[in-house]
Amino acid sequence: MWRLALPVVAVAFASATVPAQPLPGRDLFDLPIGALAEGTALSLFAGDGLRNPASLYVSSAEQGRLSLSSLATGREQQVSGQTIAAAYAVRGTTFGITLARSSVSDIARTDTDPQTIGPDVPYSLLVLSLAAARREARTLTTGIALRYQTGELDTERRNELGIDAGVILDSIAKRDITVAASSFLWRPGARGESGAAFSAAADVRALTLTRFGNTSMRLGYTWTGTVQSSNEHFGYATLRARVWEVRIGAARVVTGTDATTRLRIALGARSGRYRLGVAREENPYGVSPSWVFMLVTHLASPQRPTASPFR
Repeated sequence: MWRLALPVVAVAFASATVPAQPLPGRDLFDLPIGALAEGTALSLFAGDGLRNPASLYVSSAEQGRLSLSSLATGREQQVSGQTIAAAYAVRGTTFGITLARSSVSDIARTDTDPQTIGPDVPYSLLVLSLAAARREARTLTTGIALRYQTGELDTERRNELGIDAGVILDSIAKRDITVAASSFLWRPGARGESGAAFSAAADVRALTLTRFGNTSMRLGYTWTGTVQSSNEHFGYATLRARVWEVRIGAARVVTGTDATTRLRIALGARSGRYRLGVAREENPYGVSPSWVFMLVTHLASPQRPTASPFR
């Protein structure tokens, strides 16, 4: 995997002298784009490598994966987001490409009074990722992603290159523990309010009921910190029964001036080559909730019902 990192090392030098400030639209990716009520480092259901590049990995038996997801918010925010990702395994290494975009519609353009003038103000961020992931050992998966980001706010448009990396260590000990860490939208050499996020997580199998089709319950915790911005503490429980997966948790988001709690719930189903999921996240201050819809398909039928080494 370290050889895969060599072509992107130049990004660190190219970006080291660029002033560190978030791209226009960076805050839109604080919404749960590409995550099924999951924390950043353990956003594994889609397997798109967006939140954690290591999640891109697919086994040679599965050959490849296509992931689609969509996010929608209520009329107060009017944010929409879409992701599409394709991954393919070649000699033990998974290579993939991910395109993610989020935008706000209906931002009225005004002058000195509330009367609108001209077209709406565009506000969006697009992230194109080229990623690779590899199973380094029986329980360790690593991943790296080269990101091209372009943000737009009215007449301002900026582009950046960045690098993200992630690791997932699964099936630890008899309790079946999974730990993970990742970066998200990081630009090497950037300091201050760069908008980069870093995440660490742990997930453990707490209970298994063999009488009910090996129904299991897992408990997890994820911390995500955005540089000079916020910290998120997310605790959750996941119940898996046959093809079904139900997740419920609460995220505590702390900023320099505020702290809010957000409920997240999700329902997912896995059958053969397909995964289908829907998630809802409550927003504070009476704002309508966010919804995420997800569809994942493999190019070959997985040999195990869970279709993932992380599950």
